[in-house]
Amino acid sequence: YSYGIHEQKGIISKEKLAKLIQYYKIKKQGIFWSFLEDLLNKTNIKERYSSNLINGISKHLKNQGLIIIGNQISISKKGQEYLQIIKQNQKQVNLIINNLEAIANSNICWLPIKEIKNIKNNSQFVYDLTIKDNHSFIAEGFIVHNTTTIAKLGNYYQKRGKKVALVGLDVHRPAAKEQLMQLAEKNNLKAFVDLKETNALKTFKKFKKDLKKFDLVLVDTAGRHTLNKELIKEIKDLEKTIKPDETILVMPADIGQAAK
Repeated sequence: YSYGIHEQKGIISKEKLAKLIQYYKIKKQGIFWSFLEDLLNKTNIKERYSSNLINGISKHLKNQGLIIIGNQISISKKGQEYLQIIKQNQKQVNLIINNLEAIANSNICWLPIKEIKNIKNNSQFVYDLTIKDNHSFIAEGFIVHNTTTIAKLGNYYQKRGKKVALVGLDVHRPAAKEQLMQLAEKNNLKAFVDLKETNALKTFKKFKKDLKKFDLVLVDTAGRHTLNKELIKEIKDLEKTIKPDETILVMPADIGQAAK
């Protein structure tokens, strides 16, 4: 899930795709369709379209064999057949638009594959080599690495109009706070992090007043297990103070290996 970061490398971003879809839903006909229809009806295109637009789209339509450029611009036989096919398959066109709209509003990202190469891997994990700094895994439906998940959730809700804040309360894992700040910066999210504070509860209380300005507050806490009593006490104290509306359990897929 790239949430708009990687699509910029392709032909169109999801944001631009969404705008294009809205155009077609309102106009029903794209500029190429309208242009060809006017040529078919022998409309004076110079009165209807600007010279820049005519010059801009004529080259493409000519390359596709849809128009003929001579003393005047006229629609070709292929262009007439093209219009007929579109009119006959309007339901299919609407279905394509609806499918594209679903893609634009989803968490899908598309990236061109440059190379597939077999490598030696002595580790029991399969890593995503496109991620240099932080590795997140999905295994049997369990998402591992709550800090990365926090940023993904934040981006998801921000794109849907929510004012989102991320709070870094993992005071135990090295570079956890810096990681959250980096993820927030990449996704244009507001992060509340105290790099010097070593007490999670004090950190939250420090930012509590500022957090009231946000629609959604996502709190990143440290990983813990039942054998560490101090960490268990910490999460219980945080729960009493924060009083979260929702609590998300992030756990490794191999947790069953700890059974005795």
